[in-house]
Amino acid sequence: MPSSFYHDLHINQLTAIAMIDDALINEFRDRWIRYQQNWRNRVKAFGAKAIQKLHDPGEVVIVR
Repeated sequence: MPSSFYHDLHINQLTAIAMIDDALINEFRDRWIRYQQNWRNRVKAFGAKAIQKLHDPGEVVIVR
């Protein structure tokens, strides 16, 4: 599952591509938007990301 950041990134990319005015691209963009707006999908994505971070927390970086 993509994080919220990557989901927004993909929507923005599809929106830019949609300026070409291709019906198929517009349909994919709209599908991503509908997916993101569904609360169940958002909860599922958050849960999957939380489990991934618990399993592999990665490197801790402290920025001052």
